[in-house]
Amino acid sequence: MACWLLAATVLAAQEPQSAAPRFKINVLRGEGAQNRVTKGRATSQAVVEVRDENDRPVAGAIVTFTLPTVGPGGTFTSGGTVTTVTTSSTGQATATFTPNTVAGSYNINVSASLQGQTATATISQTNLAAAAAAGGISGTTVGIIVAAVAAAAVGGAMAARGGGNTTSPTPSPSPTPVTPGLRIGIGGPVSIIPR
Repeated sequence: MACWLLAATVLAAQEPQSAAPRFKINVLRGEGAQNRVTKGRATSQAVVEVRDENDRPVAGAIVTFTLPTVGPGGTFTSGGTVTTVTTSSTGQATATFTPNTVAGSYNINVSASLQGQTATATISQTNLAAAAAAGGISGTTVGIIVAAVAAAAVGGAMAARGGGNTTSPTPSPSPTPVTPGLRIGIGGPVSIIPR
């Protein structure tokens, strides 16, 4: 009887245990995105793909996307900072959100779960202030620069055609005679000129 128990234990240890599949999250869209912070804010998307240990897409996984609750970030189309999506047959999950008006860097935390297995990923993004989104120049400054360039172009075109007002060159100042004595220059050294 002891031999039979020993044989059954050895066979049970050799039988493969059915374990839940292990998987990973690949970020397909959104990593390093720079979102403009403006009044007419556009939406942005984060897209991930869940794959198993054999690199096959995992359908039906529950994917949770979480934005920061304070500071730079945004809100999902549901209106909150957390949304849950189920992966498609291609293993993909998409979360659409609107960046908030706070400039700075932040992370979108992503977790996926299926059959007791979980995987996590982080998507780094930045909300840019309106001036930074325009290359560091405000809209008013851009308008002034465009107007100045246009005026210079019109003036240059008129001068090239001989049109417009012409002025005579300004004469050079005549040299100032040097009188012997003490001479003090503004912002310069004191010098004595001999008589």
